[in-house]
Amino acid sequence: MPIAAPSDAVRASSPKGDVLLWEPAPGVIVHLVSGVVSLPLGVGIADFFRPIVEQRTGVRSFADYREASGYDREAREFLTDFTRQYLPSFAAINILLGSNKILSLGIGLYKLALGERVVRTYTDEEDFVRAMRAAGAVP
Repeated sequence: MPIAAPSDAVRASSPKGDVLLWEPAPGVIVHLVSGVVSLPLGVGIADFFRPIVEQRTGVRSFADYREASGYDREAREFLTDFTRQYLPSFAAINILLGSNKILSLGIGLYKLALGERVVRTYTDEEDFVRAMRAAGAVP
């Protein structure tokens, strides 16, 4: 089942990449990433998350990075700092990875910095979608 963004998804863009973000259920955030995650894209992601993580706990994030081609160091550091600041608000950060080894290394550093208890990576779409379904992100 391909993960598709609804028509009202919020788009954050940079010259290098795009992300579509939406909240299908309270405290459940889904985002689809394509291209390179650069600092401007990281800021766009944080801007979407901030009002949610400031107001609630138990937030579950589902990020599909299969179409992403890279991750700038500045973006990774910014998003790691942002997530660390709001870590008590997160129940889980779920990331679906593709075959890009460099991106997987960047996500691995993010996971190391924040802990395996919170950050979970997937390479199998079915497992990822099962987790999304359990969280109420997809029917």
